[in-house]
Amino acid sequence: MKNIKQEIRGIHYSHRRLVDLEIRKGLISAMHEHGEDSLVDAGRNALPMLAPALVDLQVNGFAGIDFNAPGLEPGAVETACRRLLETGVGSYLPTLI
Repeated sequence: MKNIKQEIRGIHYSHRRLVDLEIRKGLISAMHEHGEDSLVDAGRNALPMLAPALVDLQVNGFAGIDFNAPGLEPGAVETACRRLLETGVGSYLPTLI
């Protein structure tokens, strides 16, 4: 895999200042914080809010996919995983009832 460097600018979720993330090989390799004067009103700015991924401790299904459904296929679980990731969930505990 090539060592391609990607940069993302956004608003830090905690202190609401501008930050630049460096990404190499799909992982964050550095974060550069802007100074105190870079405080941003997230509601009025088009930059993304940057935050750690969420952990959901009980997921019975997602995006119309029920993990308890008879005949559940692996492809459906993969779809649910992708959709969860799109919403900011980085890991989850699938639960059956």
